[in-house]
Amino acid sequence: MERLRKTASKKIYHDDPIETYVVLARGYSFWMLHEGYEENKEFLEEIKVERDRYDEAIKKRSEEEKKKIEEMISMYKWKDKNYGSGPIKKLYKVERFNM
Repeated sequence: MERLRKTASKKIYHDDPIETYVVLARGYSFWMLHEGYEENKEFLEEIKVERDRYDEAIKKRSEEEKKKIEEMISMYKWKDKNYGSGPIKKLYKVERFNM
């Protein structure tokens, strides 16, 4: 779990974000995506606690910030679904043009 916390810190704060909503969206997304990875199965309850901590903070934000956060979370979900980000996921070559 300590490895995950260090990775989360690097992923969430990698470019020193100023906006709180960016930190919340990245944090929630990180824990949400990592709860689905098979190699994290033994830490599932701890991962859910971390995710829920971000979820509670998001609920306290303004409607405008919540909308921005949801857009970012949707982007991270899409990225994970289409490209994968976990260590056990396989990347497939995407052909640019199907002719």
